[in-house]
Amino acid sequence: MTCVRRTVLLGTVLGILVSVAIGGSGSKEKRFPIPAHGTLELDVPDALDALLDQPADGGPPAIAMRPKQTGDTGVIVVVSWREPGDNDFGSDTYLQRVLREKARPYLDQLKLADVPLTRLTGGKNPGYACSMTDNALVGKPPEPGNFPFMRLGVVTTGDLVLTYMILMYSQTPDPVPKLEPMFLNARQRASEKGTR
Repeated sequence: MTCVRRTVLLGTVLGILVSVAIGGSGSKEKRFPIPAHGTLELDVPDALDALLDQPADGGPPAIAMRPKQTGDTGVIVVVSWREPGDNDFGSDTYLQRVLREKARPYLDQLKLADVPLTRLTGGKNPGYACSMTDNALVGKPPEPGNFPFMRLGVVTTGDLVLTYMILMYSQTPDPVPKLEPMFLNARQRASEKGTR
């Protein structure tokens, strides 16, 4: 999926995320400091390296999953947090609204009015996801940053909002069942000073 609005981070990450192998079934807990919000803990599959980009201005950090072996998938997670006034935070209504907002640029690019949202199950965190296909790229040789298939999801844990993209050159085998549990079971731990 060609990104509509590429930030410097996403452009860099998509440039290096040519592929990710999801071969192994093991995982390792990785901890990511989130300024003023404690620590985010993810059980990252052993086949992936994870890189944290912490903006100097204190804005939402992003995590890129980087390949250890050759494959055809990349993962980007943007970590944000509950804003004052988010009275319905974590509810189905909130999650669907946030996911629709995040999906809109991609739907516009694909000339789609809407996409079905799926309520995520199988973990302790509430979330929704949707899948999109760029038919103009299906079957063509892979080019860095042009992924024909994307799974976009939103999950909350504690006061954090995880917006993730699983970018795929192929859906055979489908990496989503091995990657999505990482978000559905994510944990936020308060720092010594506590979370906001």
